[in-house]
Amino acid sequence: MINISLESYKKSKGIAFFQSGFRPFFLLAAFYAILAITFWGGIYLFQWKLPIYGVSSMTWHAHEMVFGYGLAVIAGFLLTAVRNWTKQQTADGILLAYIMILWMIGRIPPINPTVAYMQVIGDICFKMVLIFAIAKPLYQRKMKTQWVVVVVLFSLLIVNIGYYLSVFQIIETAPRTFVYIGLYTILNLLFVFGRRLIPNFTNSALRPQKSIQNKKNS
Repeated sequence: MINISLESYKKSKGIAFFQSGFRPFFLLAAFYAILAITFWGGIYLFQWKLPIYGVSSMTWHAHEMVFGYGLAVIAGFLLTAVRNWTKQQTADGILLAYIMILWMIGRIPPINPTVAYMQVIGDICFKMVLIFAIAKPLYQRKMKTQWVVVVVLFSLLIVNIGYYLSVFQIIETAPRTFVYIGLYTILNLLFVFGRRLIPNFTNSALRPQKSIQNKKNS
């Protein structure tokens, strides 16, 4: 799904862990999934009390699975895939570490208003910097057909802002509404990826006499 170019690593400098986006974000997603399942299991089965500002534990958990875990996986994939599409680096070194730290700040449980404000700033800034890192090489290479990923990421940013406005009761819409919108937006992105990747997987596995492609007008 992601073709890693060894030449790009030879040109990169610094810590190997921060040379490609999939390394920190896939690892963070795996650890966060374990932590989230553990805490949610305790809340659901053993009635652990985790004070969350503005929303119920269930809504917070749902938000974190969509905008926390889900965005970590998407960030790891896109930071690496866009680099391979454009032959230009998306984010590495200090910038990649900065994006990772912002994601981690955004995952802090908002146990009181002060922590909630800090968590919101980190989470929103993470998505803004991620969009910039993805959009810049696509713009420089003028790859218009790939801009759909930027549109989806920007949509997720707007939806997440709506969620926080709801949490702080600035708007009357229920927070879970924005969680559902975020979930459906990510599913739409997966369908876009699937449409492009499934034919490649099929060709690689079956090696048919005629290459399998999507219809241009579909």
